Amino acid sequence: MKLFKNLSLGFLIVRVITSIMLFWALLANPYSYYNILRIVVCAVCVYAVVKSISVEKNKWAWVFGVLAFVFNPIIPVHLDREAWAIIDVISGIVILISIFFIRSDENAEQNKE
Repeated sequence: MKLFKNLSLGFLIVRVITSIMLFWALLANPYSYYNILRIVVCAVCVYAVVKSISVEKNKWAWVFGVLAFVFNPIIPVHLDREAWAIIDVISGIVILISIFFIRSDENAEQNKE
């Protein structure tokens, strides 16, 4: 199923880009960058929740669910810059680590077909 393989590669690329955006947030950026960051991180995390559940990684689904809640643009969490710096770094690392755990299960699922 080539379509699903391309979706997996796309999800991998999106997680790498999202992590880079989170690390870039440590620099001084305009306020609009942080608004866009919230939307991107929330959307990626919501998709990751669905993907994690589909490969039966429920703990990862909870992790991404919490991240989606923290970065949600509808009801923003207001913290100071230092707190956000810590959250951004931890979130970026978690998203990068998830690439190895969720991707391996996607490959195993594709090999079953």
